[in-house]
Amino acid sequence: PFSPLLRHRHRTCIAQWTYRMSNLKFREGDDAVRPAKSFALDRTNGKMMGVCSGIARYFDIDATWVRLGFVAGTLLGFGSFILLYLAIALIAD
Repeated sequence: PFSPLLRHRHRTCIAQWTYRMSNLKFREGDDAVRPAKSFALDRTNGKMMGVCSGIARYFDIDATWVRLGFVAGTLLGFGSFILLYLAIALIAD
């Protein structure tokens, strides 16, 4: 729509830039291209819905520690961790 307004020189510069951007190749170790870690439920290793094992995989720790933390939090927090667990299970994935 704006091509009549642009001079020929500008159109060729834009075309060259578009061609270069479409042919970009990224290196294998380029972290700027890959997103940071993302959380996902781990239903294959999970006991109920995979929340604790997903948290354990995200933080690279044993899932048993996360499960013990949820049990302790549920007992000490008067069941508030059950709501937290359900919220994570419904929101994630």
